[in-house]
Amino acid sequence: PERSNRSGCPPEPVGKRDGRPGPADPMPACRSLLARWALCCLLCGLPLPTPVLAAISTIDQVRFLVGDGDAPPPVDAGWQAVTLPDRPAVRGVRTGSTVWYRMRMVQRGTPTEPQLLYFATMRNGGRVYVNGHLVAQIREPDPMHHVDWRRPHGIQIPPELLVAGDNFVDLRFVTGLGDPALGVARIGPADELRPAFERRMFWMHTTAQTTLIVGFVSALLVMAVWARQGMFFVYGLFGLALLAWSIRTLTMVVPVF
Repeated sequence: PERSNRSGCPPEPVGKRDGRPGPADPMPACRSLLARWALCCLLCGLPLPTPVLAAISTIDQVRFLVGDGDAPPPVDAGWQAVTLPDRPAVRGVRTGSTVWYRMRMVQRGTPTEPQLLYFATMRNGGRVYVNGHLVAQIREPDPMHHVDWRRPHGIQIPPELLVAGDNFVDLRFVTGLGDPALGVARIGPADELRPAFERRMFWMHTTAQTTLIVGFVSALLVMAVWARQGMFFVYGLFGLALLAWSIRTLTMVVPVF
């Protein structure tokens, strides 16, 4: 647009008076923004790769049975359908009883690499069978010892034990004191599932070990300085508190008592 000039001079463009620049044209910025928005819409519609690993399966629907014996029970043994996580004590199972959990997993093809069976929570240990073959035996409670595993468990399954189609994992353990629990299980290629297992192992077990060592050493140092220097009594109490906390953390690191 231009201003009309009554003096007969050529019309003066708007924004050019006194040599000052006029307002910037907003259209290029709008066009650039629209182009970026269209590009985002286009990219959102493409099948881009995602970090989700479809080869890893989560098992939370299992069968439960109370019964003795070292071999997996037959199919018609009276299994009950339960959902993980599960606590046998909620079902009225007494301490010292032998319980079984049966898990079904489907392999779309015959695996050629080891699989990892990952339990985030398996407090009482136990024996793990895959298609009737014993693949792991984790320390269980007995009349003389209390067992409480405060760490995850990763059990590697050789590919030759698995078949295409249905495969069955049987877990047997003896219920101990307290309230033993079995968490959700995950299974998948060992190379893909191991990072998740190691990450949980670090936060549940390695950090507890570090806390135990740091707390115990700090308690000894504080109490030694307090005893030699004759400092305030509160320093001795602080050292005793550190020592008590270290002893309490010991239950997170040592599973058998």
